[in-house]
Amino acid sequence: MSVEMNGMAAIPEAFGGPMVNYQSSRKGKQYTSEIERLVYVYNQMDWKAKKTITYSLLLGYFSLLLIFRLCTSDFATLATASALLTSIYALFFAFWLAAFVFRHDEGDAAMQSIADPIREGSEGFFAVQYGTIAKISVLAAFLLFMLYISRDDTVLGAVGGGKATTVSSLAMALITACTFLIGAFCSALAGYAGMWVSVVAMVIRAGGFASLVNVAMVIGGLSFIMIVLRVIYPTLEFQQAPLLLVGYGFGASLVAMFAQLGGGIYTKGADVGADLVGKIEAGIPEDDPRNPATIADLVGDNVGDCAGQCADTFESIAAEILSAMILGGSLADEGSMNKG
Repeated sequence: MSVEMNGMAAIPEAFGGPMVNYQSSRKGKQYTSEIERLVYVYNQMDWKAKKTITYSLLLGYFSLLLIFRLCTSDFATLATASALLTSIYALFFAFWLAAFVFRHDEGDAAMQSIADPIREGSEGFFAVQYGTIAKISVLAAFLLFMLYISRDDTVLGAVGGGKATTVSSLAMALITACTFLIGAFCSALAGYAGMWVSVVAMVIRAGGFASLVNVAMVIGGLSFIMIVLRVIYPTLEFQQAPLLLVGYGFGASLVAMFAQLGGGIYTKGADVGADLVGKIEAGIPEDDPRNPATIADLVGDNVGDCAGQCADTFESIAAEILSAMILGGSLADEGSMNKG
């Protein structure tokens, strides 16, 4: 029983009914993304090489923590740098989870003949959708920049008897616009991670990868911005910094909103179309692979449910952390939690 004929992914007769061909650009087993190539290379290594890499990463992690401790005595700076480092290592652990899962069987030819068209459709829709979201994000960042640059200079009150920090309108506009774009990028990356795991490993399980990427991107993005602000404004207290991070939450929310809207509309449209054409007109059961609209429906499930929900989860985590940071910073002086 042939699964691929002249570049066409064929739905085997094992599913019932006549064979249906779907256009596919993949020729056998290929690794179309850099992550897949790295996963493949890692899985081809022997046990000793993997053990060496693991021990080297662990040694590097604790060595960097020790270097941070020797370079600074300020607890807030040390905690922020450690959070950024931990986020980076969380991405390494997510990669290890993906490699572990990809060592398992990806399904037989019948499964792959359906999975390949779904993957290609999901990646194509994702590229178009997030390309549009990127343009909207740049426009929104420009509007935020114009809004903040027209305001007066921002004075962040003194904390614990320290000096007040004055942030010019231009600096405030640049900080807000840049943090907005960073938040949008991290949210889009979290959505892509969820979609990628879903379409690449839909016949196996790799859910832990997307979850770790979500948390790592939130903490890593915020920690990176905090360190940059500390470098730009050495006198800036960490209790004051959260007020400059609101753009990060705006960017994450914007991408999550459009990802949910675009993916949801496509998902429901494909679902209704598949039901109308399949069950009502042709008498084909629901989710039957003989109905081409079913592939579009499953593509919508990936881009709407997986990518959209991952971006929404990222936005929720970012908003909760930012809210806690702003509230904690505003109460730090009253609660005598500052360094005095």
